Amino acid sequence: MLRKIGIAAALLTAVVVFSGCGPSQIMRPPQDQIDAFLADNPELPERDKKCINEAFLEIGIRAETLRFMLGEPHSIEKVKQPWAHQELWRYRLGKTRVFIIEDGHVAGIEERVGKR
Repeated sequence: MLRKIGIAAALLTAVVVFSGCGPSQIMRPPQDQIDAFLADNPELPERDKKCINEAFLEIGIRAETLRFMLGEPHSIEKVKQPWAHQELWRYRLGKTRVFIIEDGHVAGIEERVGKR
């Protein structure tokens, strides 16, 4: 119960802090790669499938979906929050995008101009 409250608090915080970012449009992977990924992950939530097919990223998708769509992050930083352990996945896509990963899902997205 306490863990669920912590996750809910983190997601609410992420939505409040990162709500200005909205969904991030990206390059769509080739259809044969999409088909193979979906076949290998039949339990993938509808949100993830929609993000893959429409080439955008949003809070709530699974970390493996993010990795499929963008590849390996440039760097990963582990952060211990009072409510959970998080990872900050950094990608350089023109500007730096930081994806906050918590319990295997994207809990926040931050776009930064310049290098960090």
